[in-house]
Amino acid sequence: MLIALISKVSAMIEILIIIAVFLIISQSICLNICGRRNIINMIKSIGVTDKFILLVFTSKAAFLGWLAR
Repeated sequence: MLIALISKVSAMIEILIIIAVFLIISQSICLNICGRRNIINMIKSIGVTDKFILLVFTSKAAFLGWLAR
């Protein structure tokens, strides 16, 4: 009975950690985009698509996450 309780608590902690990681990563991307809004608008004016800009920021976040491990 105690083992079942411990496994349920550990599963809940794992879920909370996963949610926290996703929130931190998304906030990092949002702060990066907000800080470079002028550059993004300039790049858009020369014809770069939104998908490419998103790819660049997502790749950078993934690379920084990989470095931090």
